[in-house]
Amino acid sequence: MSIARAGILVVDRLACLRGRAPFGPPMRLPALGKTHEEALGTYRGFDALAWPHEDHPGFRVHDGVARLSDLAQVRAYLASLPDYAECDLIAIGTESTKPPPNWRFLGLDVGYFQSEWDRFSVLLNEVVYGAHEDLRRHAASLNRYLLLDSEAPARALLRERAEIARQGGDVEEGEMNTIAVFEPERE
Repeated sequence: MSIARAGILVVDRLACLRGRAPFGPPMRLPALGKTHEEALGTYRGFDALAWPHEDHPGFRVHDGVARLSDLAQVRAYLASLPDYAECDLIAIGTESTKPPPNWRFLGLDVGYFQSEWDRFSVLLNEVVYGAHEDLRRHAASLNRYLLLDSEAPARALLRERAEIARQGGDVEEGEMNTIAVFEPERE
């Protein structure tokens, strides 16, 4: 299942390298010859430590995202974070979501996002950090944000995953979808 509605998310991408995420640093090296810091710092998808500090007065989080109309309050929350420079404010939506006003499209992630605690990015976990070389080869299709620019490479990736799963390969279970990722234009 994909996200229920478009919304805003604040993520700390490097938290796992500092021991703040539920999981420690990734065990295998990232694709594309990147270091962990480069890969995690470049990736602009949704799969990172969400809402790094749970206390966020002024807005509510529902199904893991804040309303687009709460942008000013979310910006204030982000500015108050001790690791502000390592966090990103993004919006996510379905693959057909048009960029909200004053936001720009970064690309498509592939996976599922149910909430801040129940999410999985195929691109991050099975392409950039994957165990299957057939999936890691898809890293060549990623844009500068380690996302996909269109649906065609996402469909090819999902077909490859389905074949690996059919053959008994270890890939995440569940319905995988494309999820559009946006960032606010600079003020």
